[in-house]
Amino acid sequence: DDGVLKGSKTFKTVIVPQTPGRKTIAPIAFSFFDPVEKKYSSIATPALSLEVQPGAPGTTPAPLPPANARGGEVKVVNQDISYLKNLSKWKTASPLLYRQPWFIALNIFPLLCLGFAFFYQRWQERLSSDVAYARRRKASAAARTYLKQAKGLLKPAQAGEYYAAISRALLEYIAHKANVSADGLTFTAISGLLAARKVRQETVAQLKEILDECDLVRFAPTEVSQGMMQEMHAKAEDLIGSLEKELK
Repeated sequence: DDGVLKGSKTFKTVIVPQTPGRKTIAPIAFSFFDPVEKKYSSIATPALSLEVQPGAPGTTPAPLPPANARGGEVKVVNQDISYLKNLSKWKTASPLLYRQPWFIALNIFPLLCLGFAFFYQRWQERLSSDVAYARRRKASAAARTYLKQAKGLLKPAQAGEYYAAISRALLEYIAHKANVSADGLTFTAISGLLAARKVRQETVAQLKEILDECDLVRFAPTEVSQGMMQEMHAKAEDLIGSLEKELK
């Protein structure tokens, strides 16, 4: 009335007596702000007395479970009360598709293949256009070809051909690294090429020793054993390994 907003609030509580007899409900207090008095006030209901009559046989309600019962499960309190449904259980959700490791790998793999193809094509183009670079890259393979050929001649009766293959392996290696022809390549020229590339004098001296020994067997009547031939093959491989480190 007169523009005044009015209303009421009703609180309902279900009371379930557990045993028959006289029961007293304690006063229920309610606090509120009094706009007339401009302060908080409290009111309380009077105590209520009830006489609880015994129920019919077999209808005595079972004790209620405590509020903090484990698992929050719903339990039947009597035969005439049924719960609505079981409470749902929390479970860990599976990761989103774009966060799955296999999905990430599946998307990255094509990019890796594309990058590999790009750099491989660039490398092939350089091998085709830069002869010096291509020969340097193939120097070790060229030497290994002649060393493999020498292994097939590992017999004293074929010593001349064997040592010629060893000498050719070293000369082809130097020629490829320096981008010059191996034909007619003298040790004087080799020494100058290696000195320009700062190869150690010990390595150059070892190369001269092997080449001189190869020429001696090839052009002079010299007896060699199979053990000596195997030792020469090992020395040539070690020398190429040393040159590979110094001629990077």
